[in-house]
Amino acid sequence: MKKLGLFALVMGLVVAFAMPALAFTIDGAKGEKMYIGGVLMTDMGWQNRSKENPGIAPGVVTGTERTEFFMAVPNHSRVRGSFDVGNVGGFWEFGMGGNEANSSGAYQTANNYVETRKLFGYYTFGNCQIKAGKDDGYFFSVVPSQYLGLNENLHVFGFGWGALYDTRDPQFRFTQNISKTFGYAVSLLQPTVFTDNTRVSYSGIPRLSAKLMLNFGMVSMYPAFQIQNVKWDNLSAIAAAGSSPDDNLTSWMALLPVVVQAGPFKGTFQFGYGQNSAPFYGGFASSFHAYYRDPVSGRIKDTTDMNGFINLAYTVGPVTPALYFGYDNAKNSDKYKTGDDNNTRMMYGASVVYAVAPGFNIVPEFDYYDYGKTPGNPNKPDVGKEWIGGVQFQFTF
Repeated sequence: MKKLGLFALVMGLVVAFAMPALAFTIDGAKGEKMYIGGVLMTDMGWQNRSKENPGIAPGVVTGTERTEFFMAVPNHSRVRGSFDVGNVGGFWEFGMGGNEANSSGAYQTANNYVETRKLFGYYTFGNCQIKAGKDDGYFFSVVPSQYLGLNENLHVFGFGWGALYDTRDPQFRFTQNISKTFGYAVSLLQPTVFTDNTRVSYSGIPRLSAKLMLNFGMVSMYPAFQIQNVKWDNLSAIAAAGSSPDDNLTSWMALLPVVVQAGPFKGTFQFGYGQNSAPFYGGFASSFHAYYRDPVSGRIKDTTDMNGFINLAYTVGPVTPALYFGYDNAKNSDKYKTGDDNNTRMMYGASVVYAVAPGFNIVPEFDYYDYGKTPGNPNKPDVGKEWIGGVQFQFTF
C-alpha cells in the first residue's frame, strides 16, 4: 500500500506540472490531499519620477524628471503547493520573477531569480494549530487594493505607505479559533538585526507577535502588536570619552485594522503607531524610519511612526473598482533640530479588478506617491514625487 501511495504521489506531481493552467488537487483514500498551483503576474505601464528622483534606480540621472515604460514579471509571482496527511501538513511557495525592461542591465539580472518564499509545516488539533517554518509574519491582516509596481520602487499593497509588511521569517506560531467571533495567534520569530558602526546587533530573545481576530458580522477587527529587542557589544569606541552609549534598542508597533463588509461594498481601514519600526516594514520603509544614534554621546534617539490607510471597494458583477489613500509619518525631534522634525509621505490610488474568467484578472491602476519634505533642513526641500499607471495581468491557478 505504501508503494501504491508513493506511485500515486509521483504521478500526481507529473500530471500537475503537465497542466500549468489549472490548480491540481489529489485526494487520497485515507484523507491525504495534495495541491499544486500558483499566481503569475505581469506588469505593464509607465513610471514617472520627479526631478528629485525618489528611490533612485541604477542609470537614473539626478535632477531630471523622467517617464519610463516598463514591462515586468514582479518578484511575488509564485508557484506553490501543499500536502496534508490527517492533521499534519506542509506548504511551500517559490517566488519567480524579474524586471525585463529597466534601463540598467545589471538591475534586470539581479531580479531574475527563484526564491524560497515560504516553507513550513503545521499540525491542527481541535480548534488550534501549531505552525513552524518560514512564513509571513502574520502581524498584518489587511492591505489596500494596490497591485502595480513591485519591481518599480517596491510598490505593492501600499507597503510602506500606510500598510505594513513584517517579512517572511523563520517562526513558531500558535493559533486558536475559540469561536466564529473570537480567535488569537501568538508567534515567536527570528529578530531583525542592525549594523551600527560596523558592529552587528544580536538578540537573546525572539521577536514576539500577537494578534486577535474579532468577527462581528458586518464588521471585523484584527488588532495586533509586535516587539523586539536587540543589543550590541563593545560600543565604548564609538562615543566620546566618559560617555555611556546605549547598547540595546527596542522596536515595537501596534495596529488596528477594521473591515466593514455590506453587500457589494467593502471598506478597509487601518491605523498603526510604533517606535523604531523599520524592522516591521519588511524592507519597504524609508531611511527616515530608522533610529538615530548620537555620534558624540552614543545615545539612541527613538523614531516614532504613525501610519494608516483607507480602502473603499465596490463589486458590480465581474468588476471591482477601488479607491485608496495611505499616510505615513516618521518623526524624530532629537535627530532633526532645524526645519521639519518629521517626514510625511502619502499615497493616492485607484484600481479596477476585472475578472475576465475564473483565475484570470485584468487590473488597470493609477497611483500617485508624495515622498514629502526632507526633515532637518530649514529649506524643507521635496524628497520627490512619483506616479505609476498601467495594467497588471493576474493568473491564479
